[in-house]
Amino acid sequence: MAERPEDEKKETAEERAERTAMLRHTILRDTDGEEISVRLRNLSATGFGGAGDKPLVVGHTITAELDGIGPVDGTVVWAEGTSFGIEFIEPIDPDSLIHKHRELASMPTPYTVPGRFKPPTGEFRRPGLTRKD
Repeated sequence: MAERPEDEKKETAEERAERTAMLRHTILRDTDGEEISVRLRNLSATGFGGAGDKPLVVGHTITAELDGIGPVDGTVVWAEGTSFGIEFIEPIDPDSLIHKHRELASMPTPYTVPGRFKPPTGEFRRPGLTRKD
């Protein structure tokens, strides 16, 4: 199990980039072109944390395909089992991905209820019941 670098352990709350919690699926590509399916758990301008199908190796360079941003290169800075932290080579604007995430979550799905499941219209009485007047 790989430990987080000493300098990251000493990072204070003031120095740490603001992170936004999210749960999104994305694909990572390593330098060999192998694709790894991962879940982003948090995102900042300088990197993201997540978990994937396979363990990542600390120090490896990867490319993440982020919706609303595009391909972003980064380096694996820590890994524990299938969880990891990646630092971007160049900072990004996380609002682009966060905005896209909220936009997709709020989009209505085009769905029409089939007629047999819609409530009856007009006067409707169940058969066998009589009305008391």
